[in-house]
Amino acid sequence: MKDTQEIIAKLRNDNGLTQQDLADRLFVSRSLVAMWEAGTRVPDGGSVSGMAKLFGVAESDIIGDKGYAYSSPAELGIIDAEIEEMASDVSSKNREAHELETALRDFLSKQNSKDNVIFTGRYSFMKTVKTIANELNMTEPAVRMRLSRLRRKLRQFLKEHKNGKR
Repeated sequence: MKDTQEIIAKLRNDNGLTQQDLADRLFVSRSLVAMWEAGTRVPDGGSVSGMAKLFGVAESDIIGDKGYAYSSPAELGIIDAEIEEMASDVSSKNREAHELETALRDFLSKQNSKDNVIFTGRYSFMKTVKTIANELNMTEPAVRMRLSRLRRKLRQFLKEHKNGKR
């Protein structure tokens, strides 16, 4: 199976586009397209969606079986570790997934809209901190701090939920 960078380059070439042409149509820089094709950056979901529409293919045809479009494998490892850290205090082999999902929805419903966007961007859409910061016109350290606080609040919330306090 070809890597995402090879797929992007092939689709672009097959459609007679230069890197600049593709960049212009996706409203990104030519250097970003070059980084995608070099494999040093992974396209975000909006870019993958735009390429899929432009080339007439499914998003999965671009990102393949890797299951990520927002973060690199290393970044996904960090995200997995963060999720594990949040859930480690309350995880149980017998706990059903829907209970955790319900608790998470309850937790998120109590957060302000910006924190909701930050949290779901990171942990549902697997966006990088940099992407979230750019989308919300925030600094990366500010996003990291809010994520840290949200993880701490979620751990406490889940402990209380597990103990029946919520």
